[in-house]
Amino acid sequence: MRIDSHQHYWFYHPVKDAWITGEMNVIKRDFFHFRLVLHQPECCR
Repeated sequence: MRIDSHQHYWFYHPVKDAWITGEMNVIKRDFFHFRLVLHQPECCR
């Protein structure tokens, strides 16, 4: 079995990212690797 694990990073821009609807408000923000590091166990940093 192969598991594909990856992340997507972006600067949120209301015009460029207009495809993000009101139902997806949780992702209407910037996403960067430093946020991911806060949630990783010590062994993975």
